[in-house]
Amino acid sequence: MKGSEEKSTPDVLDSAQLVRIKAVHRGFLYQHLYAVGCLLLAQKVSVETVTVELDEDIELNSVQERIYVQVKTRQKPIIPSDVSGALARFAEMRNEHIVGRRQGSASFVIVANQAPGPHLQKMIEDKTLPADVR
Repeated sequence: MKGSEEKSTPDVLDSAQLVRIKAVHRGFLYQHLYAVGCLLLAQKVSVETVTVELDEDIELNSVQERIYVQVKTRQKPIIPSDVSGALARFAEMRNEHIVGRRQGSASFVIVANQAPGPHLQKMIEDKTLPADVR
């Protein structure tokens, strides 16, 4: 032991890799905590099943509706490129419901630990996102 000189973090070969790993774990923690909240509230709001990591991070299923939830953890305000992939997947899943391959109506939620940045906020205010995305 080195006593008071001991480092709290071991030396790493690639500090950028360590930053990426920490970000991934931070994201999964936030996602899992949100999923637990969904589980705790599910019965109260008539959600029959809560699914984690299927087509989206979290899916809430009831008789009439399936809510797809994309969970984002960022250090800065959310920008359009942070959600563009989710919006593309939402379009695919929306179509599955429209053509009848999936039952019930679909709605989509983006949950984030940061507020929308100015450009994304303007898109929200101008209602340029699909109406079923919250």
